[in-house]
Amino acid sequence: MKLDFVGITSMSTAIPKLTWTLLAVLLTSFAVRPLIAAETAPAPAVFTPKPEDLTKPFHVYPNEISLTGSRARQTIVCKFTQPDGVTRDVTAAAKLTVTDPAIAALEGNIITPLADGKTTILVQTPNGQETIDLTVKNAKIEPPISFKLDVMPVFLRSGCNVGGCHGAARGRDGFRLSLFGFDADGD
Repeated sequence: MKLDFVGITSMSTAIPKLTWTLLAVLLTSFAVRPLIAAETAPAPAVFTPKPEDLTKPFHVYPNEISLTGSRARQTIVCKFTQPDGVTRDVTAAAKLTVTDPAIAALEGNIITPLADGKTTILVQTPNGQETIDLTVKNAKIEPPISFKLDVMPVFLRSGCNVGGCHGAARGRDGFRLSLFGFDADGD
């Protein structure tokens, strides 16, 4: 396969021939790799559930919860695997009950701490029931706001510290951040 660089060959004096050779090899390998992968790809397999999944089709995640601090939260998800192998989210149909409501509160499927201690959460659905061990520590302690843990994730999610915004080399409107929060100590 011969690659022809139309319009680019005039720059050959500025860029060494070795660079052009490497560029040609890279372009060739990326162009040929999908063709090779398509020819050697195995046929998609038919899903067959494992025998142990069929014996216990109802699962709750996580199976153990540890909440530390007053702002801690945990979402509970319930999954049911049908005999044909199809997995369904049955969280909306689940009835969640905290054994000791003085330790934690439930709002839908989100658990929040109220007091230190240990208890269990009973999860009941038409497909089965399970219990989750819950441990709460430092429920009354309000941790200080951390720039690295509380503010930087907001910048990253909002796109504030990307190259087109405040993460640019000169920042924007007098406010400069490191690119993608790479240097949180400097920010």
